[in-house]
Amino acid sequence: MTRFTFILFILLIACFSCEKVVLDEEETKKQEQTDKGGSGNSSSDDKSSGKQSDGDKSDDDNGSDNGSDSKDDNSDKKDESQDGNEDDTDWPEVDTSDKDSHEEKGIEDGNTDNADTRDERHTVAYFLTENHLDGGVWVVGYIVGACKNSVNMPENIELKHPFTIATSLLLADNPNETDVKKMITIQLLKGPIRDKFNLVSHPENLHRRAEFFGYREDYLKTKGIENPDSYGWAD
Repeated sequence: MTRFTFILFILLIACFSCEKVVLDEEETKKQEQTDKGGSGNSSSDDKSSGKQSDGDKSDDDNGSDNGSDSKDDNSDKKDESQDGNEDDTDWPEVDTSDKDSHEEKGIEDGNTDNADTRDERHTVAYFLTENHLDGGVWVVGYIVGACKNSVNMPENIELKHPFTIATSLLLADNPNETDVKKMITIQLLKGPIRDKFNLVSHPENLHRRAEFFGYREDYLKTKGIENPDSYGWAD
């Protein structure tokens, strides 16, 4: 081998080595770029995932807020409904002809709103025996005594002086009546009616004729009027 040939061989080997180094460097750069690109995509995916997670969280927050608003709205509607029920409560209508709804007027001497019915005054006998006596009525009779607890107990009945019972009267068609089966009872509540008619304070009222307006019901174990609406003298 000549000297020229040897030099050429050395140069070829050097060129081949340089080309291999260049190729190795290019391959390394490509690999680095590939790795970098993959890392970038992963970061992008993480960011995208993070955004989506934030979006989910936002949706949850919105849902929570909407749920809270809905709950508040429902609560307000419930309150309004309750208020409406209170305002629109169907109270029973008051029947003015019902004795329980009839107001006590406490008016004396027959000067009352019931004056137009005074021409329909009933006797004690009629008051006792009429089967269809509905509504408020006037009854007129003589004051013959007083009673407490029950007319069926003779010791609770007073037909002559002195009187000790101021809470009621016994009324009859006959001023000298002694048969309790022919009498009705009249309640004297504390107030003007008792002050006017009771036999303890006014024994002179015995055998006087009086009239009372009210509803027939059982009082002191017989028919009578509790809490008369109107009253007056009829003699």
